[in-house]
Amino acid sequence: MTLGIGVVGCGAISESWFAGIARGEHIRAIACAARSMDSAHRAAATWGIDATDVATLLTRPDVDVVLILTPPASHFALAEQALRAGKHAYLEKPVTPTAEEARALIALSAATGRRVGCAPDTFLGAAHQAARAVIDVGGIGQPVGGALTLQDGGPNVWLATPEPLFAAGMGPVRDMAPYYLTHMVCLLGACRRVEATATHGPAVRTILSGPRAGVAFPVETPTSYAGTLTLASGAIVRFAFSWDEPDGRKAMEIAGTTATLSLPNPNWFGGEIVLTDKAGPEPRTIPLDGRRHGEPNHILARGDRVADYRGAGLDDMAAAILAGRPHRTDLTLAAHVLDIVEAILSSAATGRAEPVASDFTRPAPLD
Repeated sequence: MTLGIGVVGCGAISESWFAGIARGEHIRAIACAARSMDSAHRAAATWGIDATDVATLLTRPDVDVVLILTPPASHFALAEQALRAGKHAYLEKPVTPTAEEARALIALSAATGRRVGCAPDTFLGAAHQAARAVIDVGGIGQPVGGALTLQDGGPNVWLATPEPLFAAGMGPVRDMAPYYLTHMVCLLGACRRVEATATHGPAVRTILSGPRAGVAFPVETPTSYAGTLTLASGAIVRFAFSWDEPDGRKAMEIAGTTATLSLPNPNWFGGEIVLTDKAGPEPRTIPLDGRRHGEPNHILARGDRVADYRGAGLDDMAAAILAGRPHRTDLTLAAHVLDIVEAILSSAATGRAEPVASDFTRPAPLD
């Protein structure tokens, strides 16, 4: 049995999601809607589904889950409409612009008895799952710290319309940090305290790709953040999220009392994991052992082959609904990550350490 998916939002990101729905074992695309009906009609023609408006999509009995791929400012209102229409909802990250709205959505989900899931779902990838297996059996001893590193030139390098990501309140912490933070808390547990600082890069940036290449635009947000995250376990994780360091590292490290794990870019599902034992032989690669969502299936513009299985979390939520079990991309996880994001932004702005009070349901590992 499969659940019908109605997609709201047919921009560039929707291509990966439609491909993910087509790969899914428990989901099938039914219809799509968008602010621009031209984009909806193009998507419908490509994927053999119906193009319609949002109101009609919400009334269709064959739509079980509404996948929301619109800008974040509209996420709460659209998810609320879906839940009140008796549909489940799944959202691109961030789940909502604010943690307060995320908590309101948690309450509405409970009141309506409808599920809400949220990206990112890359922690369902083979690399993360293999790393979690090592940590959970004590393969690095007691986790004591780590490092989250994003060194990048910024989305003006690859996006045709990057201006919204450089607007006030945006930047690398809202856009890319959720991948790193989601992986971290799924591996090590909840965060309790944040200390952060930030700085601004160039005040004006230039679009470097696409039909608008050469267009300059103002930058209204800090573009580099650094600091520490203190977890409930006592582990201390350093972070550096920057759009001012082209061609830098995009990786994670988890340090334990006996060994350290080096993990790949959490924006993708696969990659190499290396274990360095403090008293043992040379570093060794941890095999993925045929785990799901790890085989490279996508070639980036610069030629790198990556594992991109976006939609795995939506498929898992559909399977969970059908089986009556919890889904792994639970809204409490997304809300906790959003709390950390807001704490980083607040700490960087005020110079004070910020507490993180929320908790979340740690997702079960994949079989």
